[in-house]
Amino acid sequence: MNLRAIARLRRPIELAAATLLFAMMALTAADVVLRYFFNRPLAASFELTEMLMTMLIYLGIATLSLRRGHITIDLLGTLVTMPAKLEKATRVLFDLVMCAMLAGLAIQMIQYAWYLGRIGEATAVLKLPLAPLAWAIALVLLVTAAFVLIAEPEDNAPANSGEPL
Repeated sequence: MNLRAIARLRRPIELAAATLLFAMMALTAADVVLRYFFNRPLAASFELTEMLMTMLIYLGIATLSLRRGHITIDLLGTLVTMPAKLEKATRVLFDLVMCAMLAGLAIQMIQYAWYLGRIGEATAVLKLPLAPLAWAIALVLLVTAAFVLIAEPEDNAPANSGEPL
């Protein structure tokens, strides 16, 4: 299986995250205007915002994983200089551990999605089923696990050119 094909999902995931962020902003703005000027807040705006934020967090994790944009701390780099091969082996080991952890989370989320679907769990006000949200999170976690494996080392260049913040 060519994992590089999964990299094509980067742009759609970034677009989905941006769309969810815009929807949250528009929903919050509409709720504030309706609440303070017309005394008619949007029903269940809190529920919708929670659901949008949940998906936004997982899409953000996927995007950062492909870009290798997560915060990293180099504990040994200031004390010793590691040979290039050892540094690469360390990166591969940590990528494999991260991939396994994300895959484990995805498996747990799949089990939870089955459970939510079986019991018919829904939101309190709008009665929206929660299982599709859990399935979407599981899918994003699986894609993120693949992203960790295919992210290129040169994508890990520091944004601030190595200078302390």
